[in-house]
Amino acid sequence: MAKPMAPDPLIGTWKLNVAKSSVGVVPAPKSYLMKAEAWEDGINAEIDVVDAEGKTLHVEVSYKFDGKDYPVKGSPLGDAISAKRIDERNSESILKKDGKVVLIVKSVISSDGKTLKQTRTGKDAQDRTVDDVLVFEKQ
Repeated sequence: MAKPMAPDPLIGTWKLNVAKSSVGVVPAPKSYLMKAEAWEDGINAEIDVVDAEGKTLHVEVSYKFDGKDYPVKGSPLGDAISAKRIDERNSESILKKDGKVVLIVKSVISSDGKTLKQTRTGKDAQDRTVDDVLVFEKQ
């Protein structure tokens, strides 16, 4: 008898903890909220950001962990994402703009499922080097 799969630990609402995060050249956002839901055999995510200057950003993406490109709506950084799951709590995503890799995001969910840590490396929309560690807490 096949063992039923546990729910994806990424599913839920995640809020950025600015104090625990390390943001490089770009000032830390005032708020960053990500809602992740199950979608086919992948994730549907909506991200709402209020940047340091008070500008709002709404990003939507649905993707599978199959290494294929999926469209990203609303992001100034990229227009496509591909993702691979390393194991149940670790994944790697690649954000692309016009087919060129701009950001690599390594995500790790804590064993208790309450913390999501993302290490981001690459370039931002102004071609500045990004080397950030974002720490999210499950809401």
